[in-house]
Amino acid sequence: SSTIKNITRSHYSHAMLYIDRTIIHADGEGVYSKNPQRILVNNINDLKVLRCEMLSLEQKEKICFFARTKIGSLYSVAEATLSPLLGKTAKTASSREQFCSRLVTQAYYNGAGISLVKNPDYCSPADIEKSEFLGIVHNSVRLANASEVKLEATADPVLEHQRSSIRFLSLCRKLFEKKNFDIQTFDDIDKALAIYQNFDLEVCQYIRNSGYLDQYNFDRDENLYRYNSNIFVERFRKKYNFNDDLINFELKINNIVFRQDINEYRKAKKVHDNLNLKYTKLILELYINLLLEVKTRFEVIAEASKILGKPDIAIECSEKADAIKELLATK
Repeated sequence: SSTIKNITRSHYSHAMLYIDRTIIHADGEGVYSKNPQRILVNNINDLKVLRCEMLSLEQKEKICFFARTKIGSLYSVAEATLSPLLGKTAKTASSREQFCSRLVTQAYYNGAGISLVKNPDYCSPADIEKSEFLGIVHNSVRLANASEVKLEATADPVLEHQRSSIRFLSLCRKLFEKKNFDIQTFDDIDKALAIYQNFDLEVCQYIRNSGYLDQYNFDRDENLYRYNSNIFVERFRKKYNFNDDLINFELKINNIVFRQDINEYRKAKKVHDNLNLKYTKLILELYINLLLEVKTRFEVIAEASKILGKPDIAIECSEKADAIKELLATK
């Protein structure tokens, strides 16, 4: 980090994308998501939030979609170190591997057609910081409270899920190297298996052994109140002074997950209908399980909202739960 800051003459050495209450970024382990509450720094000036105000909703959605499709990609130190040399040229990326600033600028360029920097394939966090398309979002960094400091020191279930993804993808890369097929993301595995279906059983074994399929319900251990209406109401009344904010907070989070998981379920179903492999069936079953967890959370919010005298929210959540039930019942 210090080397990057010195070379680029910037206070910042890393760039990340904030998407739907999560962070997507690239570091030495690859591209993955992270809980922003777990990003703690020593000084308020060690974080800066920038935003492009000119984006339409469609552009925002495309930027987010592009970033999510890169989750699992390898990190390239070699490509990153070429940025100071190639940043002012028109040289295109030599590989599909990522580094932090490339992920951000490629998302804007490929998703929204906006080139934040001169060369989206080779750039630095400093280049992004200086972009004429981005403005500072003031008062967006605050002191962490005691619970957030404590959270940062605990095991991160999202990170463990990400590591299981990395383990799985690493094995698949080695497997398909035999066929000179470049595996960076989960989408690449679908494309590879469409050609080399004889690898289906091996890929199934890899994903089972990685633990990736077993972590769909990790949230239950961390947040039991989301799965029990009585505990939810107790948390609302006693532990929190948020009043409506707790319900609205949970509703907003689940609406985000609801949209994401439905899109992923439909995508997985389409792939399975086309390929009908054991691996594609496992992925489809994973998204069914994830949607069933969302359905339970909506049902809990609905029941808690009835008890707490919030009939409108109860109706909305019941309708979302019924929509998931109807979707999964469709052949």
